[in-house]
Amino acid sequence: MKSTLILASAALCAVILLSTACGDDPAKDHFDRGVKYYQSGEYRLAIQEYDKAIEISPESSSTYLNRGNAYRKLREYDRALEDYDKVIELELGWNWPYIQKGIVYFDLDENLRAIEYFNQAIELDPYHPTAYNNRGLAYYKLGEYRQAIANYDKAIELNPDSSWSYSSRGHVYYQLAEYGKAIKEYDRALELDPDSDLSHITSARYYRDRANGYLLKTRKAIENYDKAIWDDPSNADAYNSRGYAYHQLGEYRTAIEDFDKALELSPDTVSAYRNRGDAHKELGDFQRAIEDYDKAIELVPTSFAAYFGRALVYQELENNRRAIEDLNKALTLTNAPSLRADVEKVLAQLQ
Repeated sequence: MKSTLILASAALCAVILLSTACGDDPAKDHFDRGVKYYQSGEYRLAIQEYDKAIEISPESSSTYLNRGNAYRKLREYDRALEDYDKVIELELGWNWPYIQKGIVYFDLDENLRAIEYFNQAIELDPYHPTAYNNRGLAYYKLGEYRQAIANYDKAIELNPDSSWSYSSRGHVYYQLAEYGKAIKEYDRALELDPDSDLSHITSARYYRDRANGYLLKTRKAIENYDKAIWDDPSNADAYNSRGYAYHQLGEYRTAIEDFDKALELSPDTVSAYRNRGDAHKELGDFQRAIEDYDKAIELVPTSFAAYFGRALVYQELENNRRAIEDLNKALTLTNAPSLRADVEKVLAQLQ
């Protein structure tokens, strides 16, 4: 699912500057023809026209930018970067070449490098939603979902009519299994572009339907746990499971109430401590999250999930030493390739 979402979004990630006048000189005719060739997907012909425009007007930053975009479409990334660097040389304060360089590294799956350039673009123009959207997508690819959401939040604040931003934020909530929130984002995207056949709108329709299905299942599960608790109010497992279902819906405070009750009934339920720690982490209550992970580890010293969860909290607190200690411990507790990959990804960010 993850790669599908990225492909659906990446097509809109590369915003292209196509409407710039070069002045009343022969270069403009070549520039305009280059734009038309680019729009029709004839990138080699576009480059030929931009070459001619540059021969006539070698100081045109817009022409270098457009030629760089054409090279990027052809995956000739070194040439694209050379053109973007030329734009930066000609227009020191312009944020667009930094955005485009970030997109090149995004294409190369060098997302941390991409983020560096999006950061520079934002420093030059902190009111440009495209830079936040692109940085959000890079964080999404890194699995840094909360960072991604924060960037989409800012993009939407700057441009509240961007269906792409809502759809992308919906994908993050979907990945977090917060299906209720995801559906709201998809609904807003579809409300803004109800008849569009753009890839991000098609994706929003598809994943809204899937999220609705998961939401119905989760609500049905909660109904079943309600009945189990009604039949047996001392059923700690039912409270713990219902809390986990509420957590999936993003209803973290309600989830914590159920975890509290589960632990009141069964104080040694390790998963309830772990689950409550996760909920506190989502709410930003990091001290309580650490206390719950500590207790889970005390009860089961081989709990991978508790060490990994606590490491993520320490990462949020910028206590990298403690985070790395927990991550290294987590690696000793699992041989599962997917779990080890999750840990190693975070370690790479910290080291």
